[in-house]
Amino acid sequence: MKALIWVASVLAVAVLAAGCTVLSNHSSTTYSGTEVSDVTLAQMEVGKTTKSWVVATLGAPTSVSQVDDNTELLRYTATRTTEREAGMIVVVASKQKTQKRETVYLEFKDGVLTRYWKAEE
Repeated sequence: MKALIWVASVLAVAVLAAGCTVLSNHSSTTYSGTEVSDVTLAQMEVGKTTKSWVVATLGAPTSVSQVDDNTELLRYTATRTTEREAGMIVVVASKQKTQKRETVYLEFKDGVLTRYWKAEE
């Protein structure tokens, strides 16, 4: 009788453990927009860097806002989306999607950089 209980317990544990076994695991990452690296930001100097250099280096901005007659604000936004999927025997399948959005703001007065900052969402 004890042997039968022991065998039944081992089988129950094996079935439960099988329910937690990962059968598949997949991850993919996509990028959109213009990412402005820290290296590129380090090359920019307030009072020296021109709008034409920034646009030649980074391409067209995500948006441009006219602050006043001589001041413009350029915005470069990049989004990284990561999707992860995992399938498990018997118990569950999961799908997770995360997004990281980063925006760099560059303010120019008369075509020369006056300030810049980076924001993450």
